[in-house]
Parts: sequence; structure tokens; C-alpha cells
Amino acid sequence: MTKKDDLLLSEQRLKMVLEGSGLGFWDWNIETGEVIRNDRWAQMLGYSSIKEFENNTDTWTNFIHPDDRDAAWQSINNHIEGLTSAHNMEYRMLTKDGNYKWILDHAKIVQFDANGKPVRMSGTHLDITRRKQIENELKYMASHDHLTGLYNRHLLTQQLHDEIKRALRYKHAISIFMLDIDHFKSINDTYGHCMGDSILCDFAKVLESSIRNTDYDARYGGEE
Repeated sequence: MTKKDDLLLSEQRLKMVLEGSGLGFWDWNIETGEVIRNDRWAQMLGYSSIKEFENNTDTWTNFIHPDDRDAAWQSINNHIEGLTSAHNMEYRMLTKDGNYKWILDHAKIVQFDANGKPVRMSGTHLDITRRKQIENELKYMASHDHLTGLYNRHLLTQQLHDEIKRALRYKHAISIFMLDIDHFKSINDTYGHCMGDSILCDFAKVLESSIRNTDYDARYGGEE
């Protein structure tokens, strides 16, 4: 088997691995600016083929969420300059339908010139949108009451701790306003817990509309 055959076989194996893993692949010639990508890279963003994109870095840059763009390029440049062992970052990319997907981008310099200057960089894209959604849901559940959507007792305790420290440091006052719905048990007993839950939710909406953005509202107990 010739070296050409070995190279062809290696490319075929790489293609099968990428297709099997669902990874988008990109290969960047740093000197010319040309970027080669596979179809899976395009399909993650809702496109049918990579032929719908131009083979340059602008294609990638323009699809990154504006809030993530500078950080993504900073991560790339840090690796090119030898400050990091790899480019590894999570950021949002615009899809064909106008939404954003979370992408895990991992890459490394794979080729240097005779003077040790990076000339080629290769990486993969992985769609981690579902994982991000689960993380956000768990984070929300850990800090909010599942029924009313108000902050829960745990987060309120943390916020009180921080506010008390801040008040002591800057010598200013804080206020705590405790509300308790009178005879709430009789509502549940007479009309059922579904009606009681509905009243709690409506009360929470009234509470949220009555406070400032700098205030915290929480469900401390059953009807507190």
C-alpha cells in the first residue's frame, strides 16, 4: 500500500468517525484564510450542505452570537499565541430559522512552518443545546419555587445573607416584608388544593408587579 493509499484510508476513517459521532469538522489554513468544513457543520445550523457557505473565517464569525463573538476569537488567538494548550469554548451560533444553538468548539494547532509559526488549525463542533437547556432548568429549579415561580427559601436565605453583609459594610438599612395569607387552609379544605394553588400563583403575580427591580420576592413557606 502506497503513502497515497494510506492517506486516503485515513481520510475515510476520519470521515466515518465524524459522521458516527455527529461532529462538525473544520480545518483552517491560517495563512490563506481558507476554511474547509464538513456537511455536518452546516446541518447543525439547519442547512443541508456546506456548499451554502463560503470557505472563510467570516462564515464562522458572522454566525456567532454578538455577545460571544469577541470571546470566541480571543480563545482562538490565545491558542495561536501559545497561551493555551487548545481552543475550547461554548458559545451560541445562529441557525437558519433565526434561533440560536449552543456549540462546543474544540480545536488545536495541527501544523507549524519551519520557523514554528502556526499555519493550520483543526477542530470540531458539537451541538450541546439540549445539555444547556437541562443545565438552565436545573439551575432554575434550584433557586425558584416550582408552583409560583418566585424565588425559593434557599435562595432567599442566600440573598438575605449577602444583603446583611452589604448593609453592615455600607451602614445602610434593609427592609423585610413578610406576608401570610390568612385562613388559607380553609380555602384548600373548602375548594380543593387546585384552587389554593391558583390563588397562590395569582398572589405571586400581584406581588411581583408591586415591587422594584432591586427587590427580592420569594415563597418562604406554604402561604408565606
